Amino acid sequence: MTHLTPYHFGSPAGAEHFTDRREELALIADRLTGGQNVILHGPRRYGKTSLLHRAIEAARKRGGRVGYVNLLRCSSRREVAQAITQGIFAGPLHGGTTRRMGRLVERLRVRPRLDFSPTGGVTVFFEPGMRDTDWPGAMEDACRLLAEASASHAVGLVLDEFQQIVEVDPALAGTFKAILDESPTVSYVIAGSHVHLMERLTTAPGAPLLAMGELLRLGPIPDGEMAPYLVARAQARRKHLTPEVALRICAMGGPAPNDIQRLAQHSFDVAGGSIGIAEVEAGMALAMGRESTTFAERYERLAPVARRVLHLASAPGGLVQPYGLAALRKVEMANANAVRKALASLEESELITRRPEGWEVADPFFRRWLQTDP
Repeated sequence: MTHLTPYHFGSPAGAEHFTDRREELALIADRLTGGQNVILHGPRRYGKTSLLHRAIEAARKRGGRVGYVNLLRCSSRREVAQAITQGIFAGPLHGGTTRRMGRLVERLRVRPRLDFSPTGGVTVFFEPGMRDTDWPGAMEDACRLLAEASASHAVGLVLDEFQQIVEVDPALAGTFKAILDESPTVSYVIAGSHVHLMERLTTAPGAPLLAMGELLRLGPIPDGEMAPYLVARAQARRKHLTPEVALRICAMGGPAPNDIQRLAQHSFDVAGGSIGIAEVEAGMALAMGRESTTFAERYERLAPVARRVLHLASAPGGLVQPYGLAALRKVEMANANAVRKALASLEESELITRRPEGWEVADPFFRRWLQTDP
């Protein structure tokens, strides 16, 4: 299928818009068909979900039976149990007769309703309002069926936005540890975009899922891969883009691939037959202007100290020495404790991120908005 726009952002990318990540794709697909677990840390907008969908597709082509679960919208233990049971019954356990799937449901201590669509899909539904229900046990039962299926097929389950369980119930991390311990022949991919929460769950000392899988950290796509992709996509739509300007787009829109493609698309939109630096600047202004109201509302919700720290992090080069005397003077604080709290709050809200060189506003368009005079 030929797309009208050369670049893609805002949702998982399909094959036409998927670039690089070859090593990560091969590794996850191999593990999904090899009974090995993976812990994937991927900041938001870095293409984590796109990568996972591609890996699932590759694993299924090899004969693996893989399910996908996104926990982001779960707000209760019932919803977590429903999402996981749905991923298992609609993925690895799907197939055969309705009677067969009904017999599997009968083995769950909390029995959901299964709704079958005319196209063969299945939806799992636990009734709301069920009190004193053993939802962790319901998850364990569904995963136990998955483990049994691994005796005859390579099976796997991808749990995306896994950090959401901390918001629902931190004790669920212990449930998942027990599930992984009891399922050595099932491949689980535990993936999340809220990096500091994922570290607390999977890599920090004493983390409940410490060493429970092969750790994979998703970084930026190298400019040497991203820039040629931008050039090729523009040329395919009959607009000229030089490698030098493509690198400028990477620098202004990066490091998240989603943001780079978004800036590239806006630059493409404002350009005539050629995309130059002026068009990239105009594309940045267009993207920033379309979200200025959202940025203003986001900014107004912050405490005064957090606002001042955010401004420092928006400067070129970011905030390198947040607790130094110069920074304390600029945020009008006498000690570092208030700055430390502001940084923690901004990171938790995903407004800033820590790079090797220092703290930086995570969204390049919000960063430019902060740099612009009111």
